[in-house]
Amino acid sequence: MPCYAFVAILLGNFINKAWSKGTPSEEENKASVYPFIILLVINIALPIAAYLGIKKEVNTTGMENLAAFLLTLTGAAIIAFYFILKNNFRKAVVSTFILYSLFHVLMFNWLYPAIYKQNPMSKTIDMVKKYDHIVSYQIFHPSYTYYLPNRVPVFKNLDSLKIYLQENKAAVISRKNFAEELKSIGLKEESSIHDLFEGNTTVIYSNK
Repeated sequence: MPCYAFVAILLGNFINKAWSKGTPSEEENKASVYPFIILLVINIALPIAAYLGIKKEVNTTGMENLAAFLLTLTGAAIIAFYFILKNNFRKAVVSTFILYSLFHVLMFNWLYPAIYKQNPMSKTIDMVKKYDHIVSYQIFHPSYTYYLPNRVPVFKNLDSLKIYLQENKAAVISRKNFAEELKSIGLKEESSIHDLFEGNTTVIYSNK
């Protein structure tokens, strides 16, 4: 993401120069085709990768049809590639802009919210907020930080956590690989949800 602004400047400069030249020569057209070939390959691969990724993720199995939204980008790349082969750079850019804009409307209004609802934080935040004290052991999913009113203390030592829990009723956010340690001090597992598109599993414990 830190690269976005710099890439935007480079991309804008490329488009501006190509746009200003008007009708490109045969040599210039060959040079301008390569970005659209790359765009075409990536946007053909994206829906396939998204379908397989969504299908493989345990929390999104059965939602594979959402990958169809990415066919908007495939269509944009095919149309742009057609126009660039016809030596019409401007139509290639305009068609790409229009269809990418349409995709972003679909992305942020339907696709992203549907996927995001399946992550551990979205599924457990209401339950976690019921506790006056919320802490973590070793490590926790960082998205909780944005939805909780206070900083989440992270305990690195099991004995320190045990002493804290003797005085406070709390929710403990951690990961499945620390289950044996946390259960050894009497914590009860309240929820266990696989982290979306990651190799970890978020687990919520409590001492209530």
